[in-house]
Amino acid sequence: MKKVLLLAFALMATLNANAQWSTKYHEADELRDEPAYWSNLYIASDGAAFVSWSNDDEVKIITDKGIFDYSDSRVKVIVGFYKDNALMEKTTAFFYVPSGDSNTAYTSSYRNPGLGQKIIDWLKNTGDVRFIASKYSGSDFDMKVPHYSGLK
Repeated sequence: MKKVLLLAFALMATLNANAQWSTKYHEADELRDEPAYWSNLYIASDGAAFVSWSNDDEVKIITDKGIFDYSDSRVKVIVGFYKDNALMEKTTAFFYVPSGDSNTAYTSSYRNPGLGQKIIDWLKNTGDVRFIASKYSGSDFDMKVPHYSGLK
């Protein structure tokens, strides 16, 4: 999980304030028994972020301001699937919020089987995905991640 935050924050520091996608290749590390993979990061203009990896079917959302309003390590997230700016499908899921990283939430195959892969496939092949989640204080987390055919 710390790898997610380090990657997100390192890339946030190097990118300008405009919303944009960034894809990076990571070499295999045989000493750690880690395969090579691609990381995909979308940072919105307000600093919120979306992260996915080519070797993982989970996706992560990160709020730049505040923390998620979670209970029992879960936050309720409304996920909307858009095509040509029209809502095609809506689902409600509980994303996992790890202890000590309460500004990060991610899909869980245990709680939401197939949802992470569905989000990745939709972003790569069809359209945008919007996430809405309550935060502990301030306005809700509300981020629309744009379609990106270059998603790895």
